[in-house]
Amino acid sequence: MLTPVISLHLATVTPAALIGAYLLLRAKGTPFHRLLGKAYMVLMLTTALLSLLIPAAVGPQLLGHFGAIHLLSLLVLYSVPGA
Repeated sequence: MLTPVISLHLATVTPAALIGAYLLLRAKGTPFHRLLGKAYMVLMLTTALLSLLIPAAVGPQLLGHFGAIHLLSLLVLYSVPGA
């Protein structure tokens, strides 16, 4: 079922994936690269936060909500600010 949280999650992860691919393929260090990098970081943090609101649908759950995929969200929330 497509809930509002899932819709927002998809709306942030899609441009993040496209920007991330672009950043990997283009020249590094340009002002445009840095600007897109900041946008990518904001999108990834937003995506990770939103994903924590989506209950796990596959595999075991902790507290009836969190699953193994949520570990990736925690990794993003930890590593992106340090980048």
